[in-house]
Amino acid sequence: MALNRAEWLGTFYPLPGWLCPACEQGHLRLIDKTLAKADTAATLRGRKHPDWEHEWDQQRFSGLLQCDNAQCKEVCCISGTTSQVEVYEDCCEDGIERQCFVDGYDVRYIYPSPLPFRMSQKVPKEIADLLRRSTELYWADPEGAANKLRQAIEVLLTEQGVRRTIINRQHRRQTLNLHSRIVEYKGKQSEAADLLLAVKWIGNEGSHAGSLKHEDVLDGYEMLGHVLDDVYERTRTRLANLAKSINRNKGPTKKRR
Repeated sequence: MALNRAEWLGTFYPLPGWLCPACEQGHLRLIDKTLAKADTAATLRGRKHPDWEHEWDQQRFSGLLQCDNAQCKEVCCISGTTSQVEVYEDCCEDGIERQCFVDGYDVRYIYPSPLPFRMSQKVPKEIADLLRRSTELYWADPEGAANKLRQAIEVLLTEQGVRRTIINRQHRRQTLNLHSRIVEYKGKQSEAADLLLAVKWIGNEGSHAGSLKHEDVLDGYEMLGHVLDDVYERTRTRLANLAKSINRNKGPTKKRR
């Protein structure tokens, strides 16, 4: 479940080919004729300033993306702001590269939002839905996105049979907090529990306005993706067992046609 950070950070020029949220096979491509841009009020005012520079320009944009998988063709809407990006390319179509300023895209919204990694079909729907809701918030509200990751951990632990309540010394039913549940899970899956604990801290930080960066949320996606792969696909365990078998036989365990 690899995560390509270059598709999730910074100003884009051109727009990345995000993984399609519907089929998770194709990639999202801009439908050219749907792209619309307009100058912001600040840009219009700024052009009247005697010291105005081209780099000050900013626009709002919107458009449609479509999956390039012929069997899917899902459509997503995208919007945000543009800012001027300095590039070296053939701006005048004469074959000579020059310094140019082009519209770079700062994404604020994509719906339905792409996923940061391919999700196993074995992942329970409630967890998958929370991850999708997290990525919808990611662009404009990283704190909200991190909180959805925290909720996904709660569901994952429940799916893995970790208790939500205990009977305390006063013989009353007591709800376990997320930290306590992760500690309990550590007895079953030590490494996974350590990763979930780190994601929980990121989610906790999401309760404080302005405290999280997009990079922090991507850390959470990457760690949760690793745990989901370990729990539901067991890729590392399967490969480790395969390697042991091949090493024991000093070659492939059976001939392949």
